Amino acid sequence: MIINKNQKILKAFNYAGIKDFLIPNINLLISDYNLKYYIEPFIGSGAIFYNINKSFNRYIINDLDKNIFLMHNAIKKYSYEEYKNKVNYVRSF
Repeated sequence: MIINKNQKILKAFNYAGIKDFLIPNINLLISDYNLKYYIEPFIGSGAIFYNINKSFNRYIINDLDKNIFLMHNAIKKYSYEEYKNKVNYVRSF
């Protein structure tokens, strides 16, 4: 696998502990397996989650930081305007 260091990584926002550099290796590792579940215990910015090259039957994401978890729920559930309101709420802390 050729790693393009200039490739744009999709993520919700920048976050400490970023795992961008792991994306190519994770995609390579999971490509050979028939996996049904994707479990992300510490989603952070979502760098891995939003850049996996495989589909799963079920996705389970979590984070110890409640605001991070709420942000990803907003991305999933709300319109753009509602999402912006959630972002502004989190930024108010």
